[in-house]
Amino acid sequence: MKSEDAQALQPLSRFLLDLYRLAREAEAGQFRRAVFPLLEPLIGFDSGWWGVAVSKSDTTFVAQAVLHNLPPAFVDDYAAVAHIDRLVPSMVAHDGTTLVCAGTDPDDLPESIAFDEKYGLHSMLVTARLDADSGMYLFMSVFRRAGRPEFGERERALKELVMPHVAEAWSQNMRWALVAASQVQQAATAVVDERGAIVDASAQFVERLHLEFPQWRGLTLPEALWRGLLRDPDARFRGKHVDVRQQRASNERMRLLHCTVHQAAALTPREEAVGAAFASGRSYKEIAGELALSPTTVRSYLQKCYAKLGVSNKVQLGAALIRRH
Repeated sequence: MKSEDAQALQPLSRFLLDLYRLAREAEAGQFRRAVFPLLEPLIGFDSGWWGVAVSKSDTTFVAQAVLHNLPPAFVDDYAAVAHIDRLVPSMVAHDGTTLVCAGTDPDDLPESIAFDEKYGLHSMLVTARLDADSGMYLFMSVFRRAGRPEFGERERALKELVMPHVAEAWSQNMRWALVAASQVQQAATAVVDERGAIVDASAQFVERLHLEFPQWRGLTLPEALWRGLLRDPDARFRGKHVDVRQQRASNERMRLLHCTVHQAAALTPREEAVGAAFASGRSYKEIAGELALSPTTVRSYLQKCYAKLGVSNKVQLGAALIRRH
């Protein structure tokens, strides 16, 4: 490798080293916010947000997110236009690919244009990576205001390259934070602040919570759950399908939640059929054809199977189904 090529790669190397150091050292509530200042010198942007989006019954909602140089109102305003966001289908169709978008499109609706103008979203890089087991998307979008150069291929390629590292560092940060707090790694866990806002949560925690509260749309805990946990630090929530217990995290303003599924939570016949077919090796498409369902509906049934059985992969699913018979 030529010396000039090695020198050009030094900013990327510094970013990755700092990213994994941050994952080891930062508290769960600080990690995701601190990623933006690390990434900004590498790519150059004015604002951004990242988190987890969930697809349920042909509807996509943001379960948790952090903002960078954007006001809190951004989240609610986006929720109002999410159903007309033309980038969502593109991100889903190009899993893991970073897309570039600049200016307005003739097909954009006035509400979408007004949203972009309100928050100065002129040029953007958007990436979404699907977790195949949970059906959730880790997304990150960064923005430049009008007057700055639009994002080019260099920035797009760099962001696409670092996103798997960002996802892995986030996962490591969660594991280290939870082990430090409880000395036990729990799969279905979340960290919430004193207002019930979700700071970080595992995919399994989100799935189980949605099993109990199917109308839940993320970002903060359902009111009924949070009201029950607020009574005292030792309070537990027992719902129809799940139990949620809590403990203080290392940061006194944070609480660590563990969600378990009642053993009595039964699969419906359709859920059992879809789960058995998936565990035997059939694909979403094959199951959809055999059972006259859409692939989205198959995914929804599988998500419920995973949540009810307390499993996180296909092998565990198959073993859990065998134990039930």
